[in-house]
Amino acid sequence: MREESIITHSFCCFDGIDHDQERELWRSGIHDWGHFREAGSLPVNPDLVPYIRRQIQEATEAWLTDDIVFFARRFRRYDYWRLYPLSVQSATAYVDIETTGLDPRRHHITTICLYDGSRCLSFVHGRNLEEFVQAIANYRVIVTYNGYRFDLPFITHHLGVRFDDFIHVDLQPVLYRHGFRGGLKKCEKQLGLDRGALTDISGLQAIELWKFYRRGMPEALETLLAYNELDVINLQILFWKIYQHMLTRLPLNQDKLGYPPPEIAGTRFAPSRNVLAQLSNQPI
Repeated sequence: MREESIITHSFCCFDGIDHDQERELWRSGIHDWGHFREAGSLPVNPDLVPYIRRQIQEATEAWLTDDIVFFARRFRRYDYWRLYPLSVQSATAYVDIETTGLDPRRHHITTICLYDGSRCLSFVHGRNLEEFVQAIANYRVIVTYNGYRFDLPFITHHLGVRFDDFIHVDLQPVLYRHGFRGGLKKCEKQLGLDRGALTDISGLQAIELWKFYRRGMPEALETLLAYNELDVINLQILFWKIYQHMLTRLPLNQDKLGYPPPEIAGTRFAPSRNVLAQLSNQPI
């Protein structure tokens, strides 16, 4: 028997049911698809009941086969936090890039990091950046922060990767919708993540790290890669944290629906104290 999941307790993924109606179902004791199938009286339009039950049958088959594509097409993007249980069962890549600026037509990617929950892969401009194209092809789900506006347009422009066939979970609109505002680092702080020695490093300073490296400071690249790697590792933790946080706001049994925290791989790079000291004195 499969573990319970928010997926099988969700109704807003079905045509004819919105978030308010979903909550009304929960309040009336219809907590999951099984309850809906068996209930004699339901707080929804009776004419819709047969249609919703057919959708539940389709969704049950998709759930049993870990068909994340089925649910990604039915949930709104700000509801993608509900996909976390399926992302654990799927080939999921957490992706983050660093660049020389904000415009893909004028600036270029410096590093890309890809994390799949067990290992990190780093790709560096002038070394192996093009190898990302083959690496990302092994995954079906991509998780980013602000990837729609930033990471994916850069990758498409410079490496030619098209993301139409991937499920893309952009955590920025998910977090924003549920009250966590600001950039990735601010959201991390709000959800209790600590970046250690890299706490005060920003995206603008990551640009400076690349400049340091290009001027002949190899330890600056090591520091940049440590920063980029921490971004993707924290993406997985953020995905889990927003999932757990949202469960606390629902009238459901959180003990049954919660997931243990992900096991985090050790980092491969160490930031240089000397580089960080120089960076702190660098005007941005």
